Amino acid sequence: MITYFITILMVFFSCFLAQRFCVKSQSHKGVVSKKTQSTNIALFIALATLTCVAGLRYWVGGDYSNYYYLYHSYKSIGVVDLSPLNEPMLPLIGKLTSYIFQKPFAMFFVASVITVGMVLISIYKETDDFAFVTLLYIFVGCWHSSFNGVRQCLAVSIVFLGRHYITERRFFKYLLVCFLAFLAHRSALFCVLFYFVYSEEFSKKRLLIITLITLFLSRSHEAIFSFIGWMNDEEFVLDLYSSTSVNILRTFVGCCPAIVGVYYAYTRKLDKQQIFYVYMMVINAAIRIATADSAYLYRLGMFPAIFVPLGLSFLSKATTPKHQNVFRYLVVIFYFLFWLYEVSKSPFLNNFRFIFGK
Repeated sequence: MITYFITILMVFFSCFLAQRFCVKSQSHKGVVSKKTQSTNIALFIALATLTCVAGLRYWVGGDYSNYYYLYHSYKSIGVVDLSPLNEPMLPLIGKLTSYIFQKPFAMFFVASVITVGMVLISIYKETDDFAFVTLLYIFVGCWHSSFNGVRQCLAVSIVFLGRHYITERRFFKYLLVCFLAFLAHRSALFCVLFYFVYSEEFSKKRLLIITLITLFLSRSHEAIFSFIGWMNDEEFVLDLYSSTSVNILRTFVGCCPAIVGVYYAYTRKLDKQQIFYVYMMVINAAIRIATADSAYLYRLGMFPAIFVPLGLSFLSKATTPKHQNVFRYLVVIFYFLFWLYEVSKSPFLNNFRFIFGK
């Protein structure tokens, strides 16, 4: 755990400096922050630190061993099968990196550049609230998710990077984004629905529809498993992982941002950007509830969960100046305690090791 604490302190300090290095100026939109060269350097240190720790880990993460051995199969194949149904993105990364380093860590590092580095670059382009958002990115679980399901995290990152096509209402471009994510993990097909959930105004009718769909899906796991089996062209075999219920605490924590978001949607005047993230947080809660009885399906929540850090940052600005800092401190403390509980009890995460000397 000491590695995580040192990393968090380094990242927080870098992001804090990045905010201090920003230049404030007045415009027709009010006070805006302009990034300076010093800001960009500090942000690069923060994202590089998180990327390197994730990418240079050794045997850390529940799926690490699977991908470690898969790398050798990627390395040995003559030509990567580029059929979309075979999820060729990670095999292609593994094959290409094998020409340069001949070691599995190269594949993990390149994957981390995409799932951590590029995601943080995208986040920093959308906000000047660097410290708060980065801490939430870690504590919500987005960073540690990249340690586990590497293929799915690649898909999650691609969808997140293409999120602006949803608000810009460019369906075919967003569909292309989902297709690229599909090449990493088939579950990205689910993300096409995000486009149809969003509207520029928060709608009670849409909220009711999402609630009804959530209740329906929570009772339709057999049909979902059958669909997954059809996608894989083989019968889906239920195992302990797919039938195990998720800890109720995780489900509750996953729903909290949506509760805050819906409350603000009813009590505050939100802009289009804030409304978009409220919808994503509602989807996050809906998935958590609908899949609470299956740890396997629960991983679908990784797709909307990555929107939570930015969403809570934007919502914090909808509070009164008097309560804004209280809101932020409470959110960070709440998620830090949850992160500490999750990581400390996981034997796949709490004993961190680097590749050096291995």
